[in-house]
Amino acid sequence: MVTHQTVPSMAQCGGLLVCPARHSKLIALDFTTGHERWRANVLSPWGNLALSATHAYYLNQYSRLDAFDLRSGTQAWSTELPGTFGWLHADEHSVVAGAWRNYAPLTCLEASTGQRRWTVPLGRERVWRTAIYAPLQAVAVLQETEGRIRWFSLHGRAELQALTLGGLRAESIDFIPTGVFGQETRGLLLRAGAGDFYRLTGHPVSVEHHRTRQDLLSSQLDERDGQVFFLNRQRAFCAYDLQKQRTLVMEQVDHQRADHLPARKLADGTYLLGTSMGTLWHFDAAGKRISRRRVGKRVTTDLFTDGRTIAFGTASGTVLGFQC
Repeated sequence: MVTHQTVPSMAQCGGLLVCPARHSKLIALDFTTGHERWRANVLSPWGNLALSATHAYYLNQYSRLDAFDLRSGTQAWSTELPGTFGWLHADEHSVVAGAWRNYAPLTCLEASTGQRRWTVPLGRERVWRTAIYAPLQAVAVLQETEGRIRWFSLHGRAELQALTLGGLRAESIDFIPTGVFGQETRGLLLRAGAGDFYRLTGHPVSVEHHRTRQDLLSSQLDERDGQVFFLNRQRAFCAYDLQKQRTLVMEQVDHQRADHLPARKLADGTYLLGTSMGTLWHFDAAGKRISRRRVGKRVTTDLFTDGRTIAFGTASGTVLGFQC
């Protein structure tokens, strides 16, 4: 077990874990040992974090966006964005600052320099989802407009495509999955109906309609390792297998959030879940509980793995690592 001073958020790239820490620091930890690789100064330990293959990007609560070299922690650039920003996405060439609650326009920046490429005002309708959609090299935006999704070019702001899907459900606007979507390993998932969701991948955009046959409590869905994790209305932990199109219903768990569900399927076929009550649950491949242990006040980040170690952050101010 490894502990460290932190953590409201965390991201992984290869053998590194990056997270904001107390005393306005951003730190990088070795995934295997938990030892600190580097630390950098930031203006606030509360904000949004995104990683590319080469850089760490940190957008603090005062809308200052900093870029750091992922290997050394050296600051590459810093810029201030007007308005109040929320969700941050990044790939090798672009950084996108999402407009949390529409307090600021959607903004795209050049990843290597921080130069602003474009901004797009999104009006008054609530933004349910923003994401970098890799196959189109675009930003996907879903707003409260009859299920209409728009894609804006990362390189020129032009609206490349629009798509209307029926039955889309209102999603949480206080938490959204961040990163790069649309590839076969991580499709863009959108809630539809009480227990259904759409999965968008590729170019041209392929739309799959999946039915979990459960009444979903979870408002935001994401996929990991071919699985989609959620809570049903009985607060039972569920795993939907995208290939088999089958839902495994496990047991009721002590997780009180409807938006963020830290869970993974491990290489041995078992499942791990971290909860808002600070417990780590382990289930076998059939969904039977193996163990339940207390790990802190609350699991605050996703669960990250390199195949040998599971790591995550807690509200107790610790980063924990366990052997799989």
